[in-house]
Amino acid sequence: MYKLLRSFLFLFDPEKVHYFSMNWLKRICSIPFLKRLMQQQFQPQGKKSFSIFNIEFPNRVGLAAGFDKNAQNLV
Repeated sequence: MYKLLRSFLFLFDPEKVHYFSMNWLKRICSIPFLKRLMQQQFQPQGKKSFSIFNIEFPNRVGLAAGFDKNAQNLV
């Protein structure tokens, strides 16, 4: 599914795909049921904490540079 979606989105202008994706994520997260489903689906599995400068993080997953370039809040 990911490969198909990725191939489709890569056919369009990156700026338009960015706004399209951000708007759909915002819409999905505005519906409580779907927001909970997304949170459960993408919850880190197991204890994979990470510490740097004496700050403890639950995992090493980060947001790709430029994905939230407009600093819009999805929640």
